[in-house]
Parts: sequence; C-alpha cells; structure tokens
Amino acid sequence: MNFWRQLLPRQLKSWSRHLKGREIPRSFSQSELLALFRCHLEAEKTSPLTVKNYLSDLRHFLSWLTLEMASHQGRRASAAAENKITPAKITPTLLLAYKNFLFANRIAKSTIHRRLATVRRFCQFCHHQGLSKQNPARNLTNEPIYTSAEKEIHDLVSQFGAWLKENGASRNTIKNYTADVRQYLTQNNGGQPPTEKIASYLANLRRQGVSPATVKRKEAALRKFQQWWREEKAAARTGTQLEGSRVGNWLARQFPNHPRSPFGHLGGFSLARSPALARYFSFLLLLALAAGLGIFGYQQLVRRAHPQ
Repeated sequence: MNFWRQLLPRQLKSWSRHLKGREIPRSFSQSELLALFRCHLEAEKTSPLTVKNYLSDLRHFLSWLTLEMASHQGRRASAAAENKITPAKITPTLLLAYKNFLFANRIAKSTIHRRLATVRRFCQFCHHQGLSKQNPARNLTNEPIYTSAEKEIHDLVSQFGAWLKENGASRNTIKNYTADVRQYLTQNNGGQPPTEKIASYLANLRRQGVSPATVKRKEAALRKFQQWWREEKAAARTGTQLEGSRVGNWLARQFPNHPRSPFGHLGGFSLARSPALARYFSFLLLLALAAGLGIFGYQQLVRRAHPQ
C-alpha cells in the first residue's frame, strides 16, 4: 500500500483535508518532516530507542539545513515561512557541507557516523516517497575529507597507532596517545617533534590551566612518538636497498596485507615501516649464509677424503 495512503488516515489525520484532491506538498516545516519520518520508522517496526536517536539526529540536520539555506538566500531563519524545507532541494553539495561541518567541530566519530547514517536513511525515504527525484545521499560516506597536510598527519598518526598496537599497548592508551599526537601535529604543522618544541608545547598547556595528569599523559605520548620516529628512520636505512628487488617483490607477494606495509603504492617491498620484519629478514639472511658455509665446508671434507 502507498505510504501516504497508509500514513495519513492513522497518524496524520489533520493532513487528509489538506491533501484531498491535491498533489503531495513539496515543502514542509521541520516538525512536519520529523512527524513523517517518525511514522515511516514506526511503520518499518524500528525500535523505540532507534527512533529516538534517528529523530534527534534528523532534528540536528534540519536545523543546520534551515540556517544554511537561509544564509545562502540572505534571509533570516526566524520567520515561519522561511523555515519551510524542500527535500528536492537537498543536494550532494549541501550534504558534503554538513559532513564537513560535523568533522570541523570535533564531534565524536561515533556520533558523526550515526548522524550521517540518519541523513542517508532520511534521503532514501524522501526519494522513495517521491519528494525528491534522486537520492542525494547515495554517495555520502563516513570518511572525512582531508587536505594534503591533514592527510599527512592522519597517515603518521595511523602508523604510530599501529606501532603502539604491535608493541602491546592497550586500546585506551592507543586512543589517548594518538589523539594527543594528532593535536600536537595539527598545532605544529606536522613533522618530528623536537625535544625543545615538546617542552615549549607542554609549558604552554600548563599556562592554559590543563591538569597535571593530562600534561603528563601528553608528554608520555610525544616521547613514544619520538621513539617510533627513530625506529622508523633506522628501519628505513635497513630496508631501502631491498625496495624493488626480486627478493623485495617476492616478500611483497608473501605479505600483501601487512598492516604497515606500503606494498600497494610502492610496487615493491620496503622494510622501512616494519622493524620486526626487518629483524626477521636479517635472521633469514644469516641462516642462509650459515647453511651455505656449512655445505661448502662439507663438500671440501668429502673431496679430501675421496681424492680423484
């Protein structure tokens, strides 16, 4: 049965007179859209808690959308007539702006993902009910959009987090340390944190009234980051000569999914990002050398014992 025919007689009887003999309206107030979406979720037998979260997230999005559209049109958003929202005018560009707004305000990642999921479901609902010709959220993902500098910092922090995990750090420690390092790199334009810069950074935090425990944790995080950086440089010197070689290409095929291996974009193997694997490979080389010397020595003994 058509959603509107099923919906209006039961939940929104006051709309029946408005829609009788007319087309479905194209513009709605925020409260009308929330009521319609609620009815849709309840018709889909969505749990009450999920309905509550969806409506809260949709209210946030619609409030942002009202202000955003009003600012573009140069009008105040306070007038009731200006608060009308036309789902057909929601575009991928607007959704991308909302996504950037969420990430720019440092909202928790789980909250961002939930709000974007709500937007996707709401846009799908509008499209299925004929309120918009296309679904503008079809390509809306949870992935943040980085500038080149932000991506460099993101990659560094991700590699640092992987190193912490390899060295047995707890999940909570990884979360706190990576957040602390990201904050430092963002404020200091990335790169290795020199010791004098760390001291200046921590002193500034103390002047700002940050608690001693938090300052101590940030110092520990940056010290660990320095340690990781030094190990990365040492591993780079060890593994550079293997990159692009036959042995390197073979290892690339054997370890294609290594979490910190750059196989995908180097087209060869480098030990620069895996100190543990560098040590393992060095052991294999020594073992092969010892085996070769043993075989050579054995052949010499056999020749002396049985001269031709």
